[in-house]
Amino acid sequence: MGFCKIKRIARTTIGANATNVSAAGFGSIHTLPVAFGYLKIIEKQQPKYVDKLTPHITKLLQKLIKDHTSAGVDYNAAFTEYIVECLTLLKYRIGQLTSDLRKQFMNNFLPCLIEKSHDITLVRAIIRLVYDWLKWRGDVQLVPSLKEKSQLLLKLLQCIDKSGRFHQHQQQQQQQQQQQQQINENDLTNSFLELILHVYQESNYRELCIKLEAAFILGLKSTNQQLRKQFFLILDKNLRKTLHDRLLFIFLSQNWEYLGQHYWIKQCLELFYTCASSTIPLSIVDNRTSVLPSLTSVIKSGEFYDRYDFMIDYVKTKNPSAIENVVVKTEQNPDVSIKMEVNDKPSTQNPAYSIISNALGVTAMSTLVTKKQRSSSISINESKVKHFKRTISFENIRRLPTDQISDIFEREATNKIQLTELINDEINFLKNLSSIQLKSNDLFDSIIQFLHTNNSVIIDKLTHHLFIDILPKILRLIPEKYRIILFQQIIQPFFVSGTHLQQRDLYPYSSLNTILEAFYYMFKNNNNISEFVPIIRPVILKYIGKTHNTWHRSILLLEQYILDQQPNHESLTNDETYNESLNSLSELYEHLNEDDYNISLWLYRQFTPNIKLLVSNALQYEQLGQFQQALDYYTQSIKLLETDQISFVSSSSSTPFFQLDEYSFLEQHWIKCTKELNQWDTLMSYCKQQSNRDHLLYLDCTWRSANWSLMKETLGQLDAMCNGTNMNLTNSSIQTFQFLNQNPTLTQSTIISNILTVKDFQWKFALYRCYLTLCSTITNTDDPTIYQTTMNITERLIDYSSLNALKEWKHLPNYISNSHLNLLQASQRIIELQESAQILLNIQTNTNNNNNSGGNNNNTSTSIISTTTTNGNTSTTTNIRQTTNIHELRTIVKTWKSRLPLINDSLSFWNDIFTWRELQYGTISSQSDKDINGTNTSLTSNTNTGTNTGQFLLGIHAIAQSITQLGKIARKHHMPNICMEILSRIGTVIPSVPVVDSFQKIKQIIKCYLILLPTLSSDDVQDIFDLIEQANTKYFTKDMMSEFYSLKAVAYSKLDRHDESQKLFSRSTQLSDTSLTRTWINWGDFLLKQSTIFNDDESILVCYLNACKDLNEIKARSILSKMFYLLSRDNENDNNNKLSICIERYLSLIPVQHWLFWLPQILNKLIRNESSQCMFAILTELIRLYPQAVYIQIKKNYKKLIENNQEEKQIPETPTTPTIENTLNLPTISIRQQAINNLKRLEQILLEQHPTIVRTLDIIIEQLHTINETFFEYMIKRLYECQRKIYQDLFENRKILSNDIKLIIQHIKDLLNNDEKEFQHMKQLKIQFWNDFNESVLNNTHISRSFILLISKWISLIERRIEQTEPRIKYLNQTKYLHLLSFNSQITNDINMPGELWHAPEANFYFRINKFFPTIERIYKHERYFNRITIRAHNGKIMYYILSNSYQTISIDKCNSQWELEENTIQFLKMINNICIRKEKELLKRHTQIFFPHLCTYLPSLRLIEDNRSTINLIEIYNDRLMLSIKKYYELLDDNNDNLLNIYQVIQNEYFTNKQLLHQWTLNEYSNATGYFSFRKIFTISIGFYSTLNYIFGFNMYTNNQLNIQRSIGNINPLYLKLQYDSNKQEENIYLTPNIDTFINCFGKMGPLTGTILATLTALAQPKHQIAEYLKIFYKEDIHIKQPELTQKECVNLVEDIAHQLETKLNQFTNFDVSKTIVSQLVQKSTDINQLSRLNPLYYPWL
Repeated sequence: MGFCKIKRIARTTIGANATNVSAAGFGSIHTLPVAFGYLKIIEKQQPKYVDKLTPHITKLLQKLIKDHTSAGVDYNAAFTEYIVECLTLLKYRIGQLTSDLRKQFMNNFLPCLIEKSHDITLVRAIIRLVYDWLKWRGDVQLVPSLKEKSQLLLKLLQCIDKSGRFHQHQQQQQQQQQQQQQINENDLTNSFLELILHVYQESNYRELCIKLEAAFILGLKSTNQQLRKQFFLILDKNLRKTLHDRLLFIFLSQNWEYLGQHYWIKQCLELFYTCASSTIPLSIVDNRTSVLPSLTSVIKSGEFYDRYDFMIDYVKTKNPSAIENVVVKTEQNPDVSIKMEVNDKPSTQNPAYSIISNALGVTAMSTLVTKKQRSSSISINESKVKHFKRTISFENIRRLPTDQISDIFEREATNKIQLTELINDEINFLKNLSSIQLKSNDLFDSIIQFLHTNNSVIIDKLTHHLFIDILPKILRLIPEKYRIILFQQIIQPFFVSGTHLQQRDLYPYSSLNTILEAFYYMFKNNNNISEFVPIIRPVILKYIGKTHNTWHRSILLLEQYILDQQPNHESLTNDETYNESLNSLSELYEHLNEDDYNISLWLYRQFTPNIKLLVSNALQYEQLGQFQQALDYYTQSIKLLETDQISFVSSSSSTPFFQLDEYSFLEQHWIKCTKELNQWDTLMSYCKQQSNRDHLLYLDCTWRSANWSLMKETLGQLDAMCNGTNMNLTNSSIQTFQFLNQNPTLTQSTIISNILTVKDFQWKFALYRCYLTLCSTITNTDDPTIYQTTMNITERLIDYSSLNALKEWKHLPNYISNSHLNLLQASQRIIELQESAQILLNIQTNTNNNNNSGGNNNNTSTSIISTTTTNGNTSTTTNIRQTTNIHELRTIVKTWKSRLPLINDSLSFWNDIFTWRELQYGTISSQSDKDINGTNTSLTSNTNTGTNTGQFLLGIHAIAQSITQLGKIARKHHMPNICMEILSRIGTVIPSVPVVDSFQKIKQIIKCYLILLPTLSSDDVQDIFDLIEQANTKYFTKDMMSEFYSLKAVAYSKLDRHDESQKLFSRSTQLSDTSLTRTWINWGDFLLKQSTIFNDDESILVCYLNACKDLNEIKARSILSKMFYLLSRDNENDNNNKLSICIERYLSLIPVQHWLFWLPQILNKLIRNESSQCMFAILTELIRLYPQAVYIQIKKNYKKLIENNQEEKQIPETPTTPTIENTLNLPTISIRQQAINNLKRLEQILLEQHPTIVRTLDIIIEQLHTINETFFEYMIKRLYECQRKIYQDLFENRKILSNDIKLIIQHIKDLLNNDEKEFQHMKQLKIQFWNDFNESVLNNTHISRSFILLISKWISLIERRIEQTEPRIKYLNQTKYLHLLSFNSQITNDINMPGELWHAPEANFYFRINKFFPTIERIYKHERYFNRITIRAHNGKIMYYILSNSYQTISIDKCNSQWELEENTIQFLKMINNICIRKEKELLKRHTQIFFPHLCTYLPSLRLIEDNRSTINLIEIYNDRLMLSIKKYYELLDDNNDNLLNIYQVIQNEYFTNKQLLHQWTLNEYSNATGYFSFRKIFTISIGFYSTLNYIFGFNMYTNNQLNIQRSIGNINPLYLKLQYDSNKQEENIYLTPNIDTFINCFGKMGPLTGTILATLTALAQPKHQIAEYLKIFYKEDIHIKQPELTQKECVNLVEDIAHQLETKLNQFTNFDVSKTIVSQLVQKSTDINQLSRLNPLYYPWL
């Protein structure tokens, strides 16, 4: 009775809830738990009764699912329980359902829950449900069919995201619940994968396995190690354990697309590792790099004393009694640290002594120690424990002098215990490690498990290197036939497969990139990289490079293949692979904007003989930016090639492929030159004449002509092409897609490449569509509704363009270079497009406001910006809004005027920017004109007329200003004809412009004529001057007329009409008091050039001084350089210091910071008594603002004068004017004493005005001066000095032993003979040195081979002694250096970083000292040892400085003078950097400029130089038997130096047969191809740039240790450069040693190297830069330092001769044809061994 009641209640409750459920909840929801409880009881007793309730349960489930899914993330948890109960009840009752209910349950209910449910518990229940169905072994009618189960599994699979988790269930919870949510999702994923694993483990579901392959692949990347391992075991069992089968599975069978962006190289490694035999034990390779580091490996990096302490403790733990014997032994003979006999062997009587000696690994040699060469690798048959003990005994620990051992031996007992425990732990670890040899699978399983721990970049990097290491070895192991099949049939389809596209954004660790790198390393290790390109076709490499961001790897592979074919270069003209490589490489260069390399590639190619010379000239003109000449040559080449094509057609032969490539190339570059020359009308005509129209080019032309209908049609055609359809295409466009025909026409070649790259430039098409939308729709409608719709479309197009530009940016190399230039320019165009939309919005708003204000008094609002209009109050509201809009408009226009492209941007980009701005300005003007002409007579309209008029003039002025700016840039790009063509639009296209714009046009035209003047005939010149005279200047202001007269004066001076020029200059300065800077400069230059005629130095000086008043510091340098040189004439011809007095008169008007750069010259003039009163006045002004810079220079020169013992020179009595103090210059005392007195006075002024700074600097300098080099470091420096002197004398064929060398050796001997405490332990060293350099050796008059060997021997011995006995890092004594270490920037916050005050301080680049670090590091550079100190700046930046401080000076030292010469040269280079190099487009385009380290000389013997830790010397890179080659050179050298070529060849063949040392070092330094290519490019540009400077100015760069390379970027920083004014000693060639030549290859030589040399020579030769004039003051200072005995007049005459020679040398490069010929010869001879053999051997020319 009770059971029947339960059944009735359950039936009633379920039925009621199934019919009465609503969206708000169940009618009797509280009864459902009871009902489900009853149903569970009934199911156990009478399951058939529950079968009858299945329709009700199904209906209830439907209602529950509907409410659960509609609730979203706010679902009711109770619903989940009810749904799970329903699913449980229906689990095995599927067969009881009707066909409709079954279909609904399987196809609707469960998929809906999987897709829309946000409850992980529910989805887990569904997975469990499917799992139970799969395991069901009963009646198959009760569960779903196999098809239904497979569909459900696939639906579950679709809900897994790329990382393998259910993305639908990632709820937005609180932070404290996120970790639990992550665990739940992992469990859910694992549950699903367990389900899939069951399917694959059961043999009944073979058909289902095929459909679930994607799910199985996901199991292989599971983070659950056990689960992933089971999946892999299934895969492993189904594959044969042979390497070639695994390779075929990876490259052919497996579809990796299912893994998405997962780095599936890990799975590949696991496939390979499981092929390893488990029976063969592992063995360690006898290679130092493969051995795990032992406990003692850290000892090497420790200091000597710590290493020795460790060994003493170790010996104590083994034999404590032996140590006592050692101590006793050392106490008996405390004065002798080591027995001094050569090759003395340590005693073996005392076991502890023997242990220590062996442990130290040394053998006594002379007074120094030498490391024994011991092997530290583990041999195959040697146990780890034995190896560890052997390593301990052979560790490289140096011996300590025995007089210090007694202090070290006393150690605490705890240290001994800790050491013993550490050693025992290491031994136990090695014992455990040895067991791994018997279990190879354990090691590989551990590696695989570690790789699958996470997907971090570090793990991917490790995987990348493991795969690169193992794949080449596997490919060598597999049989040859499988390798051939793999290379010939499988690799190419694998690389072009679309499955890799999902990982194209994962560079550098994407699977495809790793495989490509592995293949590259395989062929690289076999030294047959050229064989790689035929295996992977060049077009495939190009595709991989562009699609998968392997640009530079593809480039390097193609380069190497082409260079390897160089011997057969001419015979490969028709070779398909070779031509394909050339074309692919050219396209990659073009995409990356590597113009120099692309030009060099086409110069390398074999053109048709009749056009080869024309194309070569065109390419070189284009490389230098002279597009007009290049265009002419390209036009001639195309005409000749077309003539050849006609001849081919007439002879019934097809056009050769190489001619098709030539035509395509010439056509593309002809178009490029035409664009740069702004000849868009020509390009439009060209496009219209083509049968196969280049739609991309046509689109560029149409928008510039504002033909919007034609632009719309072109965009439609391009859209059809991008979509792969031929709808709405013309016949010519349809023919474009037929480029795969056997005989394509020549004109199709350009179109093909453009059509194929359309999708790569989607941002540009969106940009053009936005142009079209804004300019064609908005300007032709007054309907606000259409306007608003158009603005919305514009906004979406801008977003789409930005998004695609960012996507394309992501696919470029990760190193910012020229390849990113187009997208950086695109960003400016997109930004200005947004601002243009805002402009048009303001215009439309104003128009609507005007319409509203002029209409009836109705409450209407037609503006996009809502307005409130009421009766009688409309005008006020409208005027306020209109004023706001006008202000916004003016703000945007002002922003555009200040936002200009860079000078090194191409003219076509400038044209794009200004053309678009002109269109917007034109819209402003036309709309304003319409508003003015259409205004009503109402009061409100009259009040708006003034605003509209100002807006109209704003647009007109902005258009004219844009045209003027574009013409100015064309002139700066050395295209004056294009400039005048652009400026001609003012007055024609724009008939009426403001006066200021007319003046700017005339100004630019005159400047263009001045550039063209030397190339014009006399008639043309006269016509030009007639045009200038006829210029309408009626409305010019006084300032305009003043500048106009100045330009006319310059023009007249070019024609030698000096009197008229003088009058015009005078009139110009009288008309205006402002904006006369350029006038004063031009007048001063004119007077200086005609100084022989006018002879008025004071007037020249006045002009320059007036010009300096308004110039900034950088621009004033060029003026002041001429002014300081003019002061050289101050004492000539009884001028009575007129020039000095003139400077003093103008001193208060010139900014003080202008003098700071010239501080060394000012002090030198003061010391030499040249214009001393004027210099004293300037220094007084400088002291006020820049006390530190002045004080450092004063202290240095004062110290130099005090130490100088030269004979004093008397100065003649000179009359003085009564207005000048005669207390400074006393004729009765010497010049030296007078200079000392002046410096003392200046120092006293400094102390009075800035006492804190002076005292602080004194303390810092004093304490830095005490950080000296040690005696051994000083000894090394002197010995190297002797060695260099000997080699230099031998190279200059001087065989006599120099007295300087004898003096240095004697000086060292005297120091060793000193009785001070420092030298007491060097008795044996002194004896040995005195014996080696005895009197007989020093009395020898000739340089002997034994003497050279003796110097080399002592250099090596002392270097070894320093490395073994002196700590590398020292710490400053807290007591001795208290003030230095306690320096507080808060008290003296004005102390600048060393070298910071070489320039006037700027807010962004002005560093002050915050703290001195206590560590002093010893470093070896430039054949000597330095101390490196560390200083922290006030902004936290850490800077390193090399401290150069001499231990002692001798009479032959010229250290200070050498430093002055170097600083003088650096000053000159800094000025050249600013006035010339940074203003030339071609040099800026190559990022060429001179980098200078911070440098400060505090005392004659104390100097701080900024040290870049990333720099490395070129000699350090080679560093292989360098000195042996030098010795060999002088051994073979004969008396007359006639066998230089033979010596060169012998040394190269004997020592340096490897010409790839630099190449190999770069490969090791930069593991990825992008780093290698970028470094090589910058290195090539730098070597070309500095070689050119060396060729022009004679810096003597080609000597030892001159070329320092910054490893971070590749720039070269030559050090110790000095001006060379002796023409006999200047280098007349450029040198490229074999290693440099091999590294930069022929593409680098013909491309970046030649281009940089040409650009540098052309820039320096520009007459406007006046390099020879600027250089005079520096040559004069150089001569004063080197030859102080010369008089002022002799010095000036010598400088004038040098400047004349330099000017003559530079003038020959003003003609491009001459420059091209000279540079071609220089580059060609740069690798000539006859030329290299004559180089100084210290440059190592054979390297």
